[in-house]
Amino acid sequence: MNETCARRGRLLVWLAVTALIAVSCGGSDSSGPEVASSTESESASSSEIEPTSDATTTSTEAPSTSTTAAETSTTAPEPVEQPNAERILTDGHSTLDAALALELPVAGTLGYSDRASVPDYLPDSAASVEEVGNRGDINFEVIAAFAPDAIVANAFSLDSIGLREPAEELARVVAVETSTFVPWQTALRQLGEGFGVPQRAEDRIAEAEALFAELRESLTDAQRALEVSVIRCAFGQCRYLPGGSSFPGMVLDDVGIARPEIQRSDPEGRPFVEVSFEQIDLLTGDVIVLFGTDAESELEQLQGSALWDLIPAVQNDLVFTVDGDAWFSGNVLAAEYVARDIAEILASVPG
Repeated sequence: MNETCARRGRLLVWLAVTALIAVSCGGSDSSGPEVASSTESESASSSEIEPTSDATTTSTEAPSTSTTAAETSTTAPEPVEQPNAERILTDGHSTLDAALALELPVAGTLGYSDRASVPDYLPDSAASVEEVGNRGDINFEVIAAFAPDAIVANAFSLDSIGLREPAEELARVVAVETSTFVPWQTALRQLGEGFGVPQRAEDRIAEAEALFAELRESLTDAQRALEVSVIRCAFGQCRYLPGGSSFPGMVLDDVGIARPEIQRSDPEGRPFVEVSFEQIDLLTGDVIVLFGTDAESELEQLQGSALWDLIPAVQNDLVFTVDGDAWFSGNVLAAEYVARDIAEILASVPG
């Protein structure tokens, strides 16, 4: 019996014990603070949840207390090659983004109930990726039938809500930190290490940084000086996404985009800060970027507010809606998309 079959056999026993754990994950379809709906807290769940301190090891064995001559040798151990993977399953947008960017053989990804499992901003190579079950109701039998040989998942999901052990019964697990307040470069490097291609990850980061510099230089001084407010509003609440601790905020920082003073950083390191419609003036900037799962609908709600019409950016027709999937969270591909987006927006402003 090969290792994959053995893992599936062990899983059938495990499922009886872990059924309640899988059900407990059913209240959220996302993995990070940046994914929000009318009923969910953005800090509770997407390929972006709370981070853990280390996300690249999957071993849970305690070290042996016995000592041998070989173990006391001062000779450095031989580096261990990561086994090749041919059928990778990712747990959402951020891990899918990173795996595709590193040209890993992604075969499937967990789906979402409120948005596409494979977002439009991803390259054509994503077209063959299959949706395997749903993030909000993780079904390990469905995953077992899909037969991945490696699973890439959010470290918090694996360790905090008890998913690591049943996942490891199915395939090798590579855990990465995809929380929105962790720089996207961290997860890309972890993924590169996990699949034995660390230099490929460094090369992609360097390519992105070169793009950011090119886009920054393409703008005039006046356009670079425009303060960009990044917001999301729905169901009577608005939030802005600050620099330094949110995915879009960090990307705009990397490109060198100016932000309103209140949005440049958050002293508590939050990935978003909520304000009421009565405080809508706190969301102002020279330019407003609005995103969400349905940004046009959210904009219509705002246009019904008298306070909204008092904002200079609104009066100057400098409010722009953008792709919510790319701006919510992601990795290097989303970061490059956001950078191009904001450069195009600012280039459209005379100056």
